Amino acid sequence: MKATFYLLVSMFLLVACGPSEEVNTDLINNPVSGSSTQGGKVPVVTISEQRYEFGTISQGEVVRHEFEISNTGEAPLLISDIYGSCGCTVVENWKKDPIKPGEKTSFTAVFSSENKEGQQTIKLFVVANTVPSQTVAVLAGNVVKPKQ
Repeated sequence: MKATFYLLVSMFLLVACGPSEEVNTDLINNPVSGSSTQGGKVPVVTISEQRYEFGTISQGEVVRHEFEISNTGEAPLLISDIYGSCGCTVVENWKKDPIKPGEKTSFTAVFSSENKEGQQTIKLFVVANTVPSQTVAVLAGNVVKPKQ
């Protein structure tokens, strides 16, 4: 009786923990995988200004900077995420649709210097269907306490 109970529970867990729906991978196209439909052509992220120096600002100021991205590869570029290395920076206005070879787009990095002091170097990671999958831009500058 115990063996039957354990068998039924085990079968239930296997069925309950199985995939509930089929995973759709149409938007993911790894250019170096065996299933690539691009014939070896790959997208390439080129950031026109890989490092932006915002100089010296007072603590509490906000810095906004627009970075331009080009697809200098031979296949459509799909950006899946752009994020900063710390919570002090958010990224806005980046294109989520495929970027054709030769096309350009941009994103805006917004850095808040609230509670920051000294030299700041924030990495911005562009995650895409490229090799390697991340391209890095940098936002850097000095934050000083306001004079009292």
